[in-house]
Amino acid sequence: MNIVPLTLFTWIHICHIFTDTYRLIVDGNELYRNELRKEQRKLYTNGIMILGQEQEFLGGGFSKSESFHGYLQYFDIWSKSLDESSIKKLVKGDKAKGDFFSTNTFNLDLVNVDVVDISFEYE
Repeated sequence: MNIVPLTLFTWIHICHIFTDTYRLIVDGNELYRNELRKEQRKLYTNGIMILGQEQEFLGGGFSKSESFHGYLQYFDIWSKSLDESSIKKLVKGDKAKGDFFSTNTFNLDLVNVDVVDISFEYE
């Protein structure tokens, strides 16, 4: 696996693709690829989604020491795998919304979250 040097206070774009293969793409560069077994390819949609917090059991058991500290601008899920061109556009700031889930579309229950407006420029 490739190592990604991360710089504090710098925006990064992370893309996970799950088909018959798992792919990790950071800032438009594929860093990891691995074949998935058939049982790993299922994504069940009858649960809850927790962002930024490890849970000890479904929907609970949270610990402050296991929480995400940082900024999350967008979180989107598409029902299909995105092509390289679409991913590059997202890295450069395209505001396409996931057709399955998007933090810009859905009403979210925010718990212990500070919502702030931050302006930034993409390189």
